[in-house]
Amino acid sequence: MIPNFKTVHVGGRLNVNPEEIIFLQADINYTRVFFTDGKSKIVATNLGKLENRFAEEGFFRPNKSYIVNLRHVSRFLQAEQQAQIRMSNDVEIHISRRRVLAFSKRISQRDA
Repeated sequence: MIPNFKTVHVGGRLNVNPEEIIFLQADINYTRVFFTDGKSKIVATNLGKLENRFAEEGFFRPNKSYIVNLRHVSRFLQAEQQAQIRMSNDVEIHISRRRVLAFSKRISQRDA
């Protein structure tokens, strides 16, 4: 029996289960996709297109270079002038000033 999970097209012939993605990182016109198994793949799809594809899957864009899977956020660190997210693989990602409030609301909805 085939497991029943949703996949999202990320580029080329690659479709992935959103739960297996920790975050996506922009690389000019490409995107590097980081997976829970420690591997990463580069896809020829820009971050803007992927942001639309993952919008309904519990992902958030904290700055112009990253999209994070909210299920894999382990800590939200906020100081006076800066905020950061620590992911489940211990990578820290900066949150732009304009997106801190929106991120705070989304992460509190996730934890509710």
